[in-house]
Amino acid sequence: MRNMNKSLLVSAIGLALISNAAVADIKLAEGLSVKGFVDMSFLYTDDDSSAETTQVFGVDQVETDFMYDGADGISAQVDIQYGESGDGSGTDETFVEEAYITKKVNEEVSVKAGRFLSYSGWETAEPTGLYQYSAAGYGDLFYGGYQQGVSAYYDGAIDVMGSIVNNLANPLDND
Repeated sequence: MRNMNKSLLVSAIGLALISNAAVADIKLAEGLSVKGFVDMSFLYTDDDSSAETTQVFGVDQVETDFMYDGADGISAQVDIQYGESGDGSGTDETFVEEAYITKKVNEEVSVKAGRFLSYSGWETAEPTGLYQYSAAGYGDLFYGGYQQGVSAYYDGAIDVMGSIVNNLANPLDND
């Protein structure tokens, strides 16, 4: 039993080191593209105190992102997420995660309006950038969230970003 566990562990580590996230990026037309990812997990539990083992495979999140790169520094993005509702019920839910328009004023300044991820976090919001699984309940509040509003970004010697959003205390508010 222990040799099998060591073999599984070595195989899992090897797979994790050589694999990439399942991501696709497809150009549909001039200036219009779509990309997305599938986030899956596998949990194998072997409790030595009993003869019981569990194996759970899950599709945790699927996302499709539509991007438009137009003329005069105007671009847009709409991200649609498919996955569990997040309320613990286990029901599937499809929702617009982000939808915004960006105007690049010049090489250093851009302005964004719509529903977007706040800049207040230190972690990526997408599992493809995490390389870990976290079930921290405070994550959405501590790391920021999706906000509705307008933001400006300056990319110079010092990067500066500011936003005016509808509700800083509740990133899930969508009014």
